[in-house]
Amino acid sequence: MFDMRSCVHPAALSGFGHLPESQAKPDLESGALVEVLTNWRQTFEGYHLYFPHHRHPSPAFALLAPPKRKVARQ
Repeated sequence: MFDMRSCVHPAALSGFGHLPESQAKPDLESGALVEVLTNWRQTFEGYHLYFPHHRHPSPAFALLAPPKRKVARQ
């Protein structure tokens, strides 16, 4: 397991790591990487917001929610 981004890509190319699809795509297309365990791949289905049950959201939530709602509707 690697925490440093500079180590993750070379480790994956050496067979000792994994990458998010967005980072692996060029190497998958060139054949430098091969996808394994395709049926176990996790897909990203977007962000989910938690809406509190009380009527008045916190100021931080009130700033965050409207832009995310707009993106979700597009």
